Amino acid sequence: MIERNLLIIIDISNPEMPRHVGTFEMNREIMGVSVSGNYAYLACEREAGLRVVNISRPSRPIEVGYYGTPGAALNISVGDDGLIYVADNTNLGIYSNMLLNIRDETLQQQTLKYCLCSAYPNPFNSTTTIRYTLPTPLHVSLEVYNTLGQRMTTLFNGNQTAGFHTCTFAENDLPSGLYFVRLNAGTKVFTQKIMLIK
Repeated sequence: MIERNLLIIIDISNPEMPRHVGTFEMNREIMGVSVSGNYAYLACEREAGLRVVNISRPSRPIEVGYYGTPGAALNISVGDDGLIYVADNTNLGIYSNMLLNIRDETLQQQTLKYCLCSAYPNPFNSTTTIRYTLPTPLHVSLEVYNTLGQRMTTLFNGNQTAGFHTCTFAENDLPSGLYFVRLNAGTKVFTQKIMLIK
């Protein structure tokens, strides 16, 4: 089920006692959801478009793919033919599921090593999602710096489990321009450029 920007996963194996088993939070309102196999396909407002979430481990759902639809996605359906049908406020888009599954396998392999994945969207207008993977539980800090090396904000600072993690960066009245995301994970340091365009 969906509730504004949350995908709520409920186990109904016992219909008389449904229970909450997982939650996935988006930084955009979720307009529709369709489930096929181990994946939930989300239609999201504005530029968030089509998002694909692996729900094979319901307690730890992870985003594994996306496609920026031309307009705000309003509803979604997955056909028996493996195609994904997304109605947005400009047209009906038909997308192949194959590429997204390949991407998921790639991300699962990346969870065995350190990775600061590409932020999405980038360039961005108001918010962007930063994704990274950790091979072991570690103390992590995730910070954003300007081109002068000044820390603008700390997105996360604390201990995290091994696996795939996401964090949303909201611009909070920063001027347009180039910024750097810095991930400190144990003794490892990773940096990525992000571009804010207003």
